[in-house]
Amino acid sequence: MTFARAFLIFKYTVYALLALNMLFYFINEPAYVGVDALGWVILLALAEWQSWKEAEDDLTPHELAIVIAVQVVCSILILFSWSKFYAEAQWLDFISASLWLVIVVLLFFDFSTNSVAKRRAHKWYNALKYILYGALVLIIVLLAALRDYFNFYDAVLWAICFFTIEMDLLKRMRSRWRRKLSP
Repeated sequence: MTFARAFLIFKYTVYALLALNMLFYFINEPAYVGVDALGWVILLALAEWQSWKEAEDDLTPHELAIVIAVQVVCSILILFSWSKFYAEAQWLDFISASLWLVIVVLLFFDFSTNSVAKRRAHKWYNALKYILYGALVLIIVLLAALRDYFNFYDAVLWAICFFTIEMDLLKRMRSRWRRKLSP
């Protein structure tokens, strides 16, 4: 088995486990916690589907309209849940969700901006990403210390998931750079 094949199996296993966690949240937690997980899992599936496309230019106008509509609906679900975490004084969930929201905005920056703009902001962008991921690692450690094992497990899965997204993004960027450099 090649590394690429093993990585693909690993990635989809993580995605499947996250989908199972979403079901667990719907069954065992307040509805807004399940809604939050649903929004994130759908956005994850959408991002995975989009990664099979080379660029947004590969999307038909119909596909692009669907992508935007799904992103808006999922964003509304996630922001609704984020506001409920705040309203219910679930501070750890609120802080974690806030960090993930900023990371997603940064990933959107990665996917949507040209390389010149990225190079200009690269140092600050990466520093901010490392700080955010570091804060999430602290939350994961705190969940373990609090013996909140399911949320610890879920947070670790999401961290691994975003690691795989970053790896896919890096692979796509290298592929684009090679195409630009080749005659």
